[in-house]
Amino acid sequence: MEIPEAGLDRADMRALVAIHMHGHFTRAAAALGISQPALTKRIRRLENRLGGLLFERHPRGATPTAAGQLLCGRARSLLEDAAKAEESTLRVLAGESGELRIGAGLSVLLSGLPDVLRVFRRQCPGVHLTVRDMSTRAQAAALRSGELDIGFVRAGDESGGLHTVPVMRDELRIACPAGLVRGRSVDLAAVYRQPLVVVSRAVSPTFHDHVLATCRAVGYSPQIVQEANQLLAVLMLVQAGAGISLVPRSVQVLSLPRVRILPHSLPLGSWTIGIAWSRQPGASPAMRNFVRMARQLLAAPKLTVE
Repeated sequence: MEIPEAGLDRADMRALVAIHMHGHFTRAAAALGISQPALTKRIRRLENRLGGLLFERHPRGATPTAAGQLLCGRARSLLEDAAKAEESTLRVLAGESGELRIGAGLSVLLSGLPDVLRVFRRQCPGVHLTVRDMSTRAQAAALRSGELDIGFVRAGDESGGLHTVPVMRDELRIACPAGLVRGRSVDLAAVYRQPLVVVSRAVSPTFHDHVLATCRAVGYSPQIVQEANQLLAVLMLVQAGAGISLVPRSVQVLSLPRVRILPHSLPLGSWTIGIAWSRQPGASPAMRNFVRMARQLLAAPKLTVE
């Protein structure tokens, strides 16, 4: 048997499904919005190409043959798959579906990002979000390699090859064991005699160097007693009385027992955080929607990249 060269097009499939559904050429033609002779001609042409009957015609209508039953079932499945594919594509193009991989440091995770994620999930529930706690250096590398779609980085730090728009600010505060501070009065000279616990430079060189530069700016020459890989581990060590630390102001929302976050601004202690993404073309609509929403919700007037 010679295999037909031409395949089914969508009009063929819709014709098959309509006749199968209505059991009648005239009613099927009306449902399709075409004439009955045109529908009959299409099916006959298809039957001739395939080499056999697809429908048994009788006074009451049309009944599919075994071959017609098979072909009608496949046509229905293909049409449904095509409709689902089209709907899914439209959702992606509208930014309502897809996946976003987001990186952020602890200060952003504790402050502005949760609100952005909550609003975005409510407005775009079809977009799957994953969030990773990462340093600025790690985020920048992951954004360039394509492992991340969006990052929240220190603006100006390692941001070459990335679009970076400033969205918020944070600043360093002194974290110390609660027993070191009595009431509301703070003897900063006594605080600065304490050893220092700090995030490891191998993990976050930008933050590590910023902490030490801020210490020098206030005349504090610290003895570093321990380095930790995570900011939360630093706070646990402060809680245990190992020493003091300089931490982002935003960590005060944790309200850790036996840890005081002193409300003193520190010279050179502030920095700008920007939302960043790759300069490579092909940003998804979901990414553009997220960036736009983040900039609106984290709006920080008069911010400049230093």
